Amino acid sequence: MKHLLKPALYLLLTLIFSELNGQVLNTTNYRDTTVPRIEKNPSHYGFIYPIEKDFYDSVSYTPPLDGRFFVQNYGPRTLGNYDNHQGSDIWGHSYQNGVLTYNPPALCMCDGTIEKLTDGPDSTIDLTSAGRVLRILCDSFSQVFSSPIHIVYLHLDSISSALSLGDRVSKGDTIAYVGKSGTTTLTHLHFDYYAIPNLWGNSSSRKWLNPMRLFDPAEHPHVVGKLDNVHMEILKDWSDSTLIRIHWPHNQHINRYEFTNGTYNIVYDVEEVRASYAVYEPSIWARDSMKIFPYRTNGYRSALYYQINYNYPAIFPNSPNRDTNLAMYGYPHIPLTADSVVNVYDFMLEGVPSGHNVNDWVVKVTDVWGYTVEGSLSSTDIEELNSSEVDFKIYPNPASDVISFEFEGGNEINFVSISTITGELMLTKKLKNSGDTIDVSQLSNGVYLITVNGKTVKFIKN
Repeated sequence: MKHLLKPALYLLLTLIFSELNGQVLNTTNYRDTTVPRIEKNPSHYGFIYPIEKDFYDSVSYTPPLDGRFFVQNYGPRTLGNYDNHQGSDIWGHSYQNGVLTYNPPALCMCDGTIEKLTDGPDSTIDLTSAGRVLRILCDSFSQVFSSPIHIVYLHLDSISSALSLGDRVSKGDTIAYVGKSGTTTLTHLHFDYYAIPNLWGNSSSRKWLNPMRLFDPAEHPHVVGKLDNVHMEILKDWSDSTLIRIHWPHNQHINRYEFTNGTYNIVYDVEEVRASYAVYEPSIWARDSMKIFPYRTNGYRSALYYQINYNYPAIFPNSPNRDTNLAMYGYPHIPLTADSVVNVYDFMLEGVPSGHNVNDWVVKVTDVWGYTVEGSLSSTDIEELNSSEVDFKIYPNPASDVISFEFEGGNEINFVSISTITGELMLTKKLKNSGDTIDVSQLSNGVYLITVNGKTVKFIKN
């Protein structure tokens, strides 16, 4: 009976659902200063990076072997359970001049006052969840929320013995060392940003907000970058719901997601969801008609689900009930590799108007500074994009080993992606100069789509 049900179910799905699999959206990037609650002047605070600002910016710095600066960003995550991470986790392993450091200094981000200090012997501290803690009341006020800024450092290895409650501290002071005290086994700095976001009807309680908004991305572009490189893909489209995947470089920080199709519009603002809970209860159901499934970034230039949750429906990648037959679902469940470490979210949008046109989907994502990437499906045939409208050339085409690029205009960064004809992303790369190359020798022979800054051409690998 079980063997009969699967073909029958597949036939039923084929008959009922209008399907679109693996369609990559064309994207454009710009800055949208009309988006609510963005930091229009990110240099306003002048805060420094909390782990060795000069160290990260120095020419002698080598990124960690896994290529990532962050363990976990602010927002939805899966890490043994699903929750909405209240802060950011900065990787504690660093190289400088070839020397591996596990406990780099934690620097004071602002001028301010110590308002909380939790310390003690390991036998006591490791029984707590947060471990050794410092909380600083900054002299600066939030330009968006008009409220005091409180910075919290957790899991510290040690705190400066010279510090006491009420002490004044200055920006750049070494106040502690990064560690893994409390309920964690990973050396990292977890830091929170508390404020009173009265825009959500709260005038007294402090809430956790995105700490990235306190930095100027121009100061640390390789660690905290402005949003400019996002891959968007429609994994599946049914008559009344759509499954969309978004992935982006892990040192960029999306704070707002908006999905539009005709009269359908839904916005997921990470801070609003996190701050507007009267009593916060972690939940996978971020909205009644939206389900978010964040991938676990493992640091090996890929992302995967590893949590098994028996409440997840079979269609989702980390459901133990899922069917791995790709013919059934039409999209791969756990497949994602990139040439850099990325964040990956899958969004299941439900309640989409029946009869909607899949080509009408518009996806808009924005960071805390207003930098925006917008994606949409284009009705333009790929063959037409091989015309003079495309402002780049690839050669040779066909090719077997290496392809070269020729760009019009100046030496601007060009975001290049290569996908299969069905939309599966194979690799991404940033190129700057005409003559820059990409090695395609590892690709299987066949037809691919090469997209540069939202423009697409066909490429044949032989």
